[in-house]
Amino acid sequence: MGFEADLREQILTYPPVVCPEHKSAAADLPTGELLSRFLMWRERLVHPHPRTVHKSPQLFRHPIYETRREDIHRLFAKVAVGHDIGAHLSRNIRFRYETPDSGNKGRRDIDGLLNDWSIHHLHLSHSIELKGSIERGKHILGVIFRQDDAYFIDIIDHNEWAEQRLVEIAVKNWPNAGLFRELKGMPGGDNYTSQERAKLREVGSPSPIMIDGRSYISANSTISTALIPMQVTRQAGRLLRQMFTLEASPELLMLGFRAAEGFSRKAWPRRPRYRVIAASTPQRYSFAIREEATGLVHGLTA
Repeated sequence: MGFEADLREQILTYPPVVCPEHKSAAADLPTGELLSRFLMWRERLVHPHPRTVHKSPQLFRHPIYETRREDIHRLFAKVAVGHDIGAHLSRNIRFRYETPDSGNKGRRDIDGLLNDWSIHHLHLSHSIELKGSIERGKHILGVIFRQDDAYFIDIIDHNEWAEQRLVEIAVKNWPNAGLFRELKGMPGGDNYTSQERAKLREVGSPSPIMIDGRSYISANSTISTALIPMQVTRQAGRLLRQMFTLEASPELLMLGFRAAEGFSRKAWPRRPRYRVIAASTPQRYSFAIREEATGLVHGLTA
């Protein structure tokens, strides 16, 4: 198989596999869209490695904070040391792809809050249920994860997916963290209501947030009409270009393998066999090209 066929196979067989009723539709997607939707799903995961934890003062003033104080601080600690917090994420992360006409109330493979504002939501409880996830509740934590940092914004409930205060807290507490960016030169105006933002989000229309007369949007996301963050679409494009370039230039690919740890200790085959695989580095999920005889890998970056 070629690299593109390898990539498609890796995506379609990566656990959790796409539900049978949607798998044929996923298999029919063009490679760019298939990869984009896979990367969008991976953005819903939180790679388990240590991060610096930042906490907003508004979180500690929330009426529910004292009641859930112990649970919240246990979550702070888990994130700080790099514990796997997958059980605290939405149960919907098991749905990697659904067709638009799936009949569900909202597509379970779409996380509007994350796609639009890069905000994850974590469930507070630490009591494990039978299927491995933790006990659900009304209140959750809004958090923005970056490579080395985690910004705990505030406690929200399940009716507050589009509340402007989440952006305001992030912008005012961490103005230099690059979580949201100002739209320079955009005239001020009235803010949308939460209900209006939610409706716009459903059709992939980003809605700037007005804070003190300035307009802001997420620095990393900006949802598109395909309901895929533009950043993810760009990542998919870069990864595909890199993959095709290396496939067309074995000499260039070989240079990458020469820099790989352990190369000097391996007997390099006369006819190397390469394969694209899904891989995890110490700080992120990604793809790589593996040489089958030696097991050495060369990472692909999006």
